[in-house]
Amino acid sequence: MPTYEDPELTKDSSGPISEGAGAIFGAMGGGQVAEMASEAKKMVSSAESGGFMVSEDAGQPIRDTLARMQERVRTTILEFENLSRTEPPLGEHSYGREVARRQREVLADEIGSPLMMLRELTGVIEDADRALDIAMAKYREVESSTSNSFDLGQS
Repeated sequence: MPTYEDPELTKDSSGPISEGAGAIFGAMGGGQVAEMASEAKKMVSSAESGGFMVSEDAGQPIRDTLARMQERVRTTILEFENLSRTEPPLGEHSYGREVARRQREVLADEIGSPLMMLRELTGVIEDADRALDIAMAKYREVESSTSNSFDLGQS
């Protein structure tokens, strides 16, 4: 029976899990999610102050799209959570256990992990939807006020 020495462990893991996580990191780094969160909060503030308004016809399709995105993100979060709880069958030797532990860190536990970024993304989507909801309400208020002004002028 052959014997193998434990390879030297590094922070740079490779394999399908790390490659998938790397693709997510490459597409959307932690700084970008924080920037999106900041911009979404600014959007809410702007809508609250009347900085922008949007009609139902323009806003509702965007809100519908955000709702679908939110559902997909939540589904992906559940998949990542399940994946991070399941250790790959890499054997009972120390290297296999170390790789399994590293998988959890990369997927879920580290700051900026895909799971943490996805959780932050749900907040961004919620804020964007809230901003649109407020902007649509402001639009309705202005539209109603304008309509009432015309109605009063014609009496």
